Amino acid sequence: MGSRAEKLLSLLYPFISRITRGAPLSHYPALYWPYARWFKTGPHPDLVPWSLPNPDTQLVIEAPGSCANHSLAVYMLAHNPDIRLATLTHSAAPVRYAAAQGIPCLVLVRDEPGFIRSSTMRFPHLYTRRTAARIYRSFYRSVETVKHRPVMARFEEVTANPCSVIAAVNARFGTDFNVGDGQLPHIRGTATDPDAGYPGSPVRPSGRR
Repeated sequence: MGSRAEKLLSLLYPFISRITRGAPLSHYPALYWPYARWFKTGPHPDLVPWSLPNPDTQLVIEAPGSCANHSLAVYMLAHNPDIRLATLTHSAAPVRYAAAQGIPCLVLVRDEPGFIRSSTMRFPHLYTRRTAARIYRSFYRSVETVKHRPVMARFEEVTANPCSVIAAVNARFGTDFNVGDGQLPHIRGTATDPDAGYPGSPVRPSGRR
């Protein structure tokens, strides 16, 4: 997007966020899809593009943001290059869609103070503490109402041992994803970011489980 469009989006973001994540719109995939295609910005060049699920999707990975979602998406694609992955909308809508369609789904979970701290530090032009708290609570409240629950993985487990997280998806859904080497890449870290340098994994299996 051009700089003028980015500035406009920054100004509108609190209102858009309130409509899509703090209100029922993000709870209904059929309503959320048009919004996402129209308003969501493209990824940075070194990041995985966000994508919406469809009937051919093999795995959905979602989180409200600041939960190592980008890092795990990069990791999954590195070790499963042919996977049809839907991820990074930072909305509960894909989780609800996956449950309705029987698509394997993984939701990343972080404690609220950590999410607020990381979000407001990384993106101060988009998040206030109040906005971050509203987005966090709306996302997980919506996930909690999903009838067929996804696999839930804590931020600490994702960053320390992604192999076990993917193994849990395989065990739950009968999939055969490559669990990889346990080396989760760190994305978007800065010297002042509280998440800079994810902890290394004490377990580094290779190949499939």
